[in-house]
Amino acid sequence: MRKIMFGAIALMIGAIGFAQDNQSTVFQNGNDLKSVVNQTGNNNVADQNQVDTWDEVYISQKGTSNYAKQVQTDGPAANERLNVAKINQMGNGNKAWQTQSGEVDEAYATQEGKENESRQTQTEWNDYSKINQNGNGNKATQEQKNGSGHNIANTSQKGMGNQAWQYQIDGFRNTASVEQHGKMNEARQTQNGNAFYGADQQNLVSIVQEGDENKATQKQDNSIGGENNRNKSYITQNGSKNIAAQDQFGDIDFAKITQKGSENYGYQKQEINTIGETAILMQNGKGNESWQYQYGEGNTSNVNQTGLSQWSKTTQMGMNNTTTVTQSN
Repeated sequence: MRKIMFGAIALMIGAIGFAQDNQSTVFQNGNDLKSVVNQTGNNNVADQNQVDTWDEVYISQKGTSNYAKQVQTDGPAANERLNVAKINQMGNGNKAWQTQSGEVDEAYATQEGKENESRQTQTEWNDYSKINQNGNGNKATQEQKNGSGHNIANTSQKGMGNQAWQYQIDGFRNTASVEQHGKMNEARQTQNGNAFYGADQQNLVSIVQEGDENKATQKQDNSIGGENNRNKSYITQNGSKNIAAQDQFGDIDFAKITQKGSENYGYQKQEINTIGETAILMQNGKGNESWQYQYGEGNTSNVNQTGLSQWSKTTQMGMNNTTTVTQSN
């Protein structure tokens, strides 16, 4: 009987010890590299791989079954160094990946809750990316690569099942920002540059969503030609199941969509070679739809929809035209 009791106690101790095992793997090949791992809890996994010079990686995990991986390697730049990557996770089942192969890049990921995921990739120089997620099942992706530099990407999500994608490709000094509060919202931002058409794009995209199941998409692209410098694009959604999309291909253009209510749809397009265009849309209600197209220079389009099931389409070509649409019921 005593042997049986001792055997049972030994099995219990072994099971507890196994359940509390955290794992950490660190590989360094270079000079003046710094690696820090702090783990508290059960079954957390940290993986760090550094092949570079003067780079730093940090992982802090508290909870159960969190996973973090950081890779810093030689990339296309001549002097890959001085990159910083930090991951901070609290909760259960969160996952984070950070990959850097550029120079003087910074990536930060903070996740609190359950089963959140973040992915950050930087391959160029002086780029900054930050992800902050609080809740359950949120996902965020940031990519800064292919000749990009001095770009900034920020994602902040609070709630459940929200998703955000930010892509900054071959451009300089662009800024992208996403802020989501609620459930099942989606935000996608793409900024494509082309060094041949100007080094400093200085474009700005911003999405703010509060509510559930809203979708927003923004694209600024000069890879097909045109300067595409200093464009600004804003989307604000408050409600549920609203959809907003903006495309900018010109120079010094301004676009803004504000939606309140549910199931509203708004689209704005400022075409290639446009200069100084302004498109503003305000929707308050349910089931309203608006399309705004601009193909010229210095045109202004203002649309205001209030109530139910309004419909509007405006198209501007030429210079210095103004259109105002007001709809209500």
